[in-house]
Amino acid sequence: LPDNVVKVGHWGHDSRGSNQFLDCTVMIDIGDYTENLGANAADWHCTMGQSVNPTNLSGRYGRYIQRRRIADLEQVIGRPRATNRPDEEITIYLPGKWKEDEISAIASRLPGVNIEKVATYDLCQKAAQKGQQSQRKIIETFWDLITSQQDVTQDNIAKIVGLSRGRVAQICKDLLPTSFVRFKKMLVLLWNNLSKTNIPKKALSELPEDVGWFVEQWLPNFHEYVQQGETLEEVAQNIELAIEFHGKQILDYVSVDTIVDLIKLFMAPMPISFWEELRMQAEPIPIPIPK
Repeated sequence: LPDNVVKVGHWGHDSRGSNQFLDCTVMIDIGDYTENLGANAADWHCTMGQSVNPTNLSGRYGRYIQRRRIADLEQVIGRPRATNRPDEEITIYLPGKWKEDEISAIASRLPGVNIEKVATYDLCQKAAQKGQQSQRKIIETFWDLITSQQDVTQDNIAKIVGLSRGRVAQICKDLLPTSFVRFKKMLVLLWNNLSKTNIPKKALSELPEDVGWFVEQWLPNFHEYVQQGETLEEVAQNIELAIEFHGKQILDYVSVDTIVDLIKLFMAPMPISFWEELRMQAEPIPIPIPK
C-alpha cells in the first residue's frame, strides 16, 4: 500500500459493522455504492410477492432501494465512530454522483456532520470530465485577464485555453445564463470598483430615496431575490439600469462586502482556491500605480 494509505476496505463488506477504522481521521470511500439490483429485486419478490424490473427504480421498489442506499451511506460515515471522538476532526470523502435528496437525508439523520459538495476539478483537475476542465479553464482565464487589465475577448481566451473561438462561445453560453458581453461588462465594473483605493465613505442620505433603497436594501440582499427565482440575467439588468440612470458613482456607496458577494454571484464556477484567496482580502485590493 502507499505510505499514506493505512487500511483498505470494501463497500458492502467493511462499510457496515466494521470497527477497523476506529483510529482513522481521514477516509476515502470511492463510488456511489448500490447493492446488486438483481438480488434486491429477488428479495423484494420473495418478501412482497411483487415482480419488478431490477433497474426500474420507481414506486415502492425504487423507494426501497433508495432507503438502502442512504442506510449504506449513513453506515460508512459512521465507521470512524466520530461520536466517541468529539475532540477530533474527522474527514470523509465520498466521491460519487450522490443526489440532492440523498445528501439532504444524510444531513437530517446526522445533524452534527458538516457536508460540503466539492467539484472533482477542485480535488484533482485531471480526474474531472473534459467538459468541466474546459469550463474551469475558461473561467480562470476570464478572471486572470480581468485582474491583469488585459483585453477580455473570446479570441484571447480561445488562444490561452487551446480551444476554437466557436467552442469558447458555446461553453460560455452553456455555462452562463447571460450573454458573454454582459457578463464581462458587469464583472469588470465590479472588479474596478473593488480595486479602488480610499473608497470614500459617503452618506446614503445624499442619495434620492429610490437610489438609497437600491443601494441600502436591494444590493446587500440580492441573494434573497435570487433564491426567490430572480436570474443572473435579471440581477445584471437591474444593476445596469441603476448605473445607466444614476451613474457609476452609485457603486461608491456600496460596501466592499456587497461588491465581493456580487462578484461571487457572477463567478460561481470558480475553484475553491479562488474563494479562499478572496476571503483573505480584508480591505479593498489596491491597484498598482506605475512609476
